[in-house]
Amino acid sequence: MEVLLQNIYEWFLIRKEHLQVFADADSRVEGWFKAEFLVLLKRLLDDSVIESFEREAKIKSLTGRRQIDFELSIMGEQHLCELKALCISQAAGTPRNLRFYLREDGVGLIKDFRKLDVLPHKL
Repeated sequence: MEVLLQNIYEWFLIRKEHLQVFADADSRVEGWFKAEFLVLLKRLLDDSVIESFEREAKIKSLTGRRQIDFELSIMGEQHLCELKALCISQAAGTPRNLRFYLREDGVGLIKDFRKLDVLPHKL
């Protein structure tokens, strides 16, 4: 997993200007981020850094199938990845309410944590 994190860091470091422009414009970036991540994963697969990946993977759980942003195989281990982008569009000059990401309404991080928690995993 460390090799993946280093590659993600390096991939987005050279896109720092993009991230700064998005932040300055207070833009939605989750779609762009997923696309960049997809290109990175394809390159890592081609370079044999990862063994496989699947976008929008359907993972079986005790309560049915759950859709995960990405399922990766690295050195024979399965890794599940949900992506969230912090910048969301809003009216210019209004304060950012980060509680949006911690709501219990099926939109933010809590929903993703609960989804991942019911999936089979190794400790």
